[in-house]
Amino acid sequence: MTGAATALSAHGVSVRIDRRTIVDSVDLEVDAGSVVGVVGPNGSGKSTLLRALSGLSTLSAGDVRIDGVPVRSMSARTRARAVSFVAQEEDSPADLLVHEYVALGRTPHAKPWTIGGKSEALVVDRALGEVGVGGLRDASMDSLSGGERRRVVLARGLAQDAGLLILDEPTNHLDIRHQLELLDLIRSLDRTVIVALHDLDLAASVCDRIMVLDGGVTRAFGSPGAVLTPEVLASVFGVQAFELRNPVTGRTHLVFESPTRQTQQDNSESAR
Repeated sequence: MTGAATALSAHGVSVRIDRRTIVDSVDLEVDAGSVVGVVGPNGSGKSTLLRALSGLSTLSAGDVRIDGVPVRSMSARTRARAVSFVAQEEDSPADLLVHEYVALGRTPHAKPWTIGGKSEALVVDRALGEVGVGGLRDASMDSLSGGERRRVVLARGLAQDAGLLILDEPTNHLDIRHQLELLDLIRSLDRTVIVALHDLDLAASVCDRIMVLDGGVTRAFGSPGAVLTPEVLASVFGVQAFELRNPVTGRTHLVFESPTRQTQQDNSESAR
């Protein structure tokens, strides 16, 4: 079902909106088949950067290429075959059934007279099954919960069958079980994934490399262990971070405290 994983390279990417620079001179190299996370505080420019990488935002400077081909030179149809972008929040027509909505992801590939054919239905059903909502195939979009809708939107992105999948906060509205299942799915996909995540511990568990974005500028980029350090997290997020090792799995997890609470605890202990 999947298209061949593709590589992405971005150099000097800047985006200005209403005379304000939202993304400033970002460089990014994403190997084919890898999972790259983008993390940062609210308002750091994550969503704007992802839209720029997808070719959906106009660049004020810089260049984005997929397998060496400039995204800005692609037609809309060609770009939709190359990259699938799933936004943080997406409106969907309430009068569509779930399988009809997911089938919209096949539009870049289908000839007009083949839409709704047997092969398209197989792709749609497989995508729904991958995100665990196969049983909602014939439900109406307006009957879904927030978490169900989020998974259906992701299924549409998977059905698009692009070699590059760009996801903006895909775990929004999902309970912890479905968050973990979604991240397991991301790891299993035979395609390249760029994903913005708020949960830093989840990002560390699923991503090969992570970019820390702050004020539209790259503050750090590399492996999770090299990037999500207490020093970087204190500087960018204003929190104190601690690493705890899971005695069962051996994996290191991040836990956080506000500087104020830690200071209060230190003062309390000093007073004893």
